[in-house]
Amino acid sequence: MAERVAQGDASLRCLRVCGDTQKDGDRRKAVEAEKLPLRRLKVGVHADRASCSCMEDESVIHSPPSADFCFCCVYDGHGGLHAAQFCRERLHHNVMASESFARGDSQAALLEGFRKTEADLLREQDEEHTRRRQSPPSPQDDAQSCCGSTALVLLIRAEQLHLAWLGDCRAVLSREAAPVMLTRDHSVRCARERARVLADGGEVEDDRLWGFLEVSRAFGDLDSATGRKPRGLSGCPELASQPIEAGDEFVVIGSDGLWNVVDPADAVRLARAELQVYNDAAMASEKLVEVALKRHADDNVTAMVVCLNRIASPANPEVRRPRLPLLQRRSSRAAETPARPARSAPAPPEL
Repeated sequence: MAERVAQGDASLRCLRVCGDTQKDGDRRKAVEAEKLPLRRLKVGVHADRASCSCMEDESVIHSPPSADFCFCCVYDGHGGLHAAQFCRERLHHNVMASESFARGDSQAALLEGFRKTEADLLREQDEEHTRRRQSPPSPQDDAQSCCGSTALVLLIRAEQLHLAWLGDCRAVLSREAAPVMLTRDHSVRCARERARVLADGGEVEDDRLWGFLEVSRAFGDLDSATGRKPRGLSGCPELASQPIEAGDEFVVIGSDGLWNVVDPADAVRLARAELQVYNDAAMASEKLVEVALKRHADDNVTAMVVCLNRIASPANPEVRRPRLPLLQRRSSRAAETPARPARSAPAPPEL
């Protein structure tokens, strides 16, 4: 299931896969079965364009009915919508189509999927660049051929969290209520990234690549003047994997519009409080965006909450009151992925 996040001021989608856990006389096996049955995985995502004139964030939640995996992806476009939309439609399919994915090598599959998506996007942008040289360009054409996108993909498979990312989208894990950073920003402010950029022939001005790019890794960004990516801007993702532990509660994935105003500790605290009371990933993601807007976020904001293990309710819970939905502007649309029935297929490999 791969659905497009609705364009507009705000969008909401929630994936819920519900079913009963398998019963087992062995207590240890019962605990393991309870750990992360993929059919009970809950993912919620909420997005808002904030004060920007257009929405350039995209997101994907993809978990086919009989699959043993789940893709959770956030894309943050810059310079236009096309690159983020291109990645949203193709990246997870390119990962699944790789031979490594069929063999169960998730990291190699993610790398191959990123490489193919980058090559396909650059080829399309180059063709557009060639077409524009042969006919008068329009502003829309220029944006389509020269824009780029950061990306963060979380693949949950075989009791593992597999991450691949470009740029400054971030993922933070809540482990027993404590924030654990799963990614780091790709920016020239990072000493290692700056060294790589300079070694690749890039230049740094005012803590930006070539004086205008805030990130040092991204999809696309074909330079219309040269017909290639700016030197130093890499399309090669950073990869990380780790097993899901008993204390791992949920992961928050967000575009930089969220992290510019909500730090990781705040994000974990806010999302955890919602999950403790409502056990609803969509409401938790909505809360994060709501707080970012109250803190005057000046960029598109996307927040995704991926629940791994249920959080125990507080010892002295407050009176449970229904939360009012975030007020949406007229142009906003919302969609919710319907719950799928429980599946009898064997439990998939999990993080």
